[in-house]
Amino acid sequence: MALFGKKNQDTPEDGGEDEGFVARPQKAQRWVSQARQIADTGNYTYALTCYASAIKLDPHDLNTHKLMFEAAVGHFSSGGKPASRKELKDVEGPYPTDKFAVAELAWMRDVNNYALAMKLLDASNKAELTEFSGWLAPKAFNMLKKSKKQTKSEYVKARNLFAASNAWDEAFEAGQIAAKLDPSDTNLVQELKQLTAQRAIIAGGYEKAASEKGSFRSAVKDIDEQQRLEDESSLTGGSADDRAVESARAQMAENPESPEAVNKFAKLLLRLNTEASRQEAVDVFMEAFERLGQYQFKMSAGDLRIADAEQRVRTAATRIESPPDDVPAADLAKELEESEEALILLKEAEYSERSEKYPTDRGIKFQLGNIQIDRGDFEGAMANFQDCKDEPKYRVHSAHRLGNCFAEEGWFKEASSEYKEALDSIDATNKELELPIKYDMMVALIQLAREQNSKELAEEAAEICSEIVRKNIKYRDIRDRRREIDELSKSMP
Repeated sequence: MALFGKKNQDTPEDGGEDEGFVARPQKAQRWVSQARQIADTGNYTYALTCYASAIKLDPHDLNTHKLMFEAAVGHFSSGGKPASRKELKDVEGPYPTDKFAVAELAWMRDVNNYALAMKLLDASNKAELTEFSGWLAPKAFNMLKKSKKQTKSEYVKARNLFAASNAWDEAFEAGQIAAKLDPSDTNLVQELKQLTAQRAIIAGGYEKAASEKGSFRSAVKDIDEQQRLEDESSLTGGSADDRAVESARAQMAENPESPEAVNKFAKLLLRLNTEASRQEAVDVFMEAFERLGQYQFKMSAGDLRIADAEQRVRTAATRIESPPDDVPAADLAKELEESEEALILLKEAEYSERSEKYPTDRGIKFQLGNIQIDRGDFEGAMANFQDCKDEPKYRVHSAHRLGNCFAEEGWFKEASSEYKEALDSIDATNKELELPIKYDMMVALIQLAREQNSKELAEEAAEICSEIVRKNIKYRDIRDRRREIDELSKSMP
């Protein structure tokens, strides 16, 4: 029986992850943390590149892909452009997972592009990233169903890719639509029957048994080892995950000096996603830090604590939006305030220590600067952003943030100079920052014009305001700012 979307497993170029590839989840999470910080600044273009770097290191973490998708939506909403060939080339590498990361960055930069979505699905299948394929398939299928041009050939292609992804519901519906688009094609009806049979065969685990000598004997050979491998790859929860955790626990006990054993055990604990398992993962990382002296484990524990604190903030915010009947509104507000304060204190402590440990790491300094702004420590933030301006990828953001710090201190001349420097450094990768920086510069010039009673500065602010209005008349409170500048100019001789 022909298997839709399936190729001969012996074909070298169609294999899954290369044997030389080793996932590095801790390093990946550092990229994820950086990407989230940068996305918060509105620079979705660079945030997506950071997410792609994380995915090259650990393509199996579905949460990273979901966060990247959120940034992709922001990129699209802010008028972001598709990735250039050069930008994609920078992500390339030798493994199927590298090709997958390139395909994902291409789609995320042009998230409404159906053709790119299907290329990504194909790359995911080749890299054997089944969980991601299952997440992407419904999105790609919705795009196909909403497209203006509905053709049989597109639905047949989609059916085959969905089947290769084990996305059976989408594969079967795509086959049905293809058959409706061309009722005269009797082969499509027969292929639907084959698709149904294929799903049953693969679900029953008979495909391999039927293709090997020994048939049933081959299917049950090394069943204990097969069970272990299935347990480790399971993401669904339940007894399989529990067995995988206990197996990894034993492996770490046998190899306590192995960083790989520590990472594997902690990752499986996190898949259980219970309060107890997450706390145990923190303990595992901290014990590994004390035992092996590798600071990356302490950072991993800190990242988990921060993620849990962020979840508590989200939970508190949700309770305010949908308040319980028996809890006063004032108590809910206090709960949110306390959880936000605990989060920022935790982040400040974590990144201050990391900055001391890695004093030349501009990424850590940049994140610490953002935290210090939230804490109102503008002097500390200024020093960190000044250091970060030396790094090209942080130059625009750091100059912008430094200008904001100067403005908070009432130093509007210095603030406007930093904003100008940031604008001069903008290129195609961070074009979406132009409006926010111009707006902040306009506000600084308004304040400076008042201080110096300068009509020239007021006119400069008016010119920037006019640029913003022509580009987006609904941007923030730009209408009110326009009236404010007009009144200011009239009041000056």
